[in-house]
Amino acid sequence: MGISQTSSSWINRLLVLLIVAVLVVVDSPLLARHGDEIARWVGISAAWLEPNRLIECLAIIAIPLAIAVGAIETVHLAMIVLAGEIAPRLLPYSPSFLVFKASGIVLYFYVALLVGALRRSMTWVRAGKIDGRSALLAGVVVVVAALALIGWVKLLHPNMAAYANVRPNGTRVELAEYMGLFAVANALLEEILYRGVMMTALDAAFGAGWFALVVQAVSFGMAHYHGGFPCGWVGVGMTFFYGLAMGVLRRRSNGLLLPWITHTAADLTVICLVVYFA
Repeated sequence: MGISQTSSSWINRLLVLLIVAVLVVVDSPLLARHGDEIARWVGISAAWLEPNRLIECLAIIAIPLAIAVGAIETVHLAMIVLAGEIAPRLLPYSPSFLVFKASGIVLYFYVALLVGALRRSMTWVRAGKIDGRSALLAGVVVVVAALALIGWVKLLHPNMAAYANVRPNGTRVELAEYMGLFAVANALLEEILYRGVMMTALDAAFGAGWFALVVQAVSFGMAHYHGGFPCGWVGVGMTFFYGLAMGVLRRRSNGLLLPWITHTAADLTVICLVVYFA
C-alpha cells in the first residue's frame, strides 16, 4: 500500500519543521551550553549533537523520505543544507567568509542542475516583477535597516574587532571593489537559502501564509546569533523583522530580485560599518 495524500502531507510538514528546527537549534546557544546534558537525557553520545553531524544526519534521512512522499521542495531544502556542511570541507584550503558560504550554494546548484526533476522544480529561480508600491516599501526598508544597523553599533557598542577578518587588506580601490562584491554576493547567498529554497519548501508544506513567513524569518534571525552582524539576541530580533520584510517583498514581487536588491543595500551598510570601525 502507498502512502496516502494526507499522510504524505503531514510527513512533509514534519520534515520541513525538523530541518528548520535543527538549523535554529544549531545557531542558538542551546547545544553549546546544554549539549552534554541533552545527550545524557536522550541516552546518546554527545558527539551526535555536534552541529555538523546533527545537520548531516538529518539531511541524509530527510532526502529519501521527502522523495518517498513526493515533496520535491523539501528535497531541495535538505540538499542545500547538506551541501552547506559538506562543500567547505572539500576545498583544498581554509576558505574565506564569502567562499565558505558560497561553496554550499554552488554544490547545491551543481547537483540540482544535473538532475532533471530537481532542475525543473526550481520554481523559486525567478526575478519577479517590481511595481511602484513594492519599490516604495523596499525603499522604506532600506532606510530603516540602515538606521537600525548604525544605531546598533552606536548604542550597544559591539566588539567590532570580531569582524576584522571580514575586512581585507588592499588599496582603496580594491577595498571599494570588495565592499561592493561582499554586499551583492552575501545578500544573494542568503536570499537563495531563506527566501528561495526554504520559503518555497515552507509554502509547499503549509501554504503561502504568515506561518511560512515567520518560520523562515526565525531561522534567518537565529543564524545571526553567533558572529552575525548584528549578533546576540538583539541581533536575532533585528534580523527576524528584516527576514519578515524580505519575505513580504518576495511575495509582493513574486521573485528574488527585489529582496536581493534591498538586502544588498543593508549588507553595504554592514560592510561600511565594519570597514570604518573594525
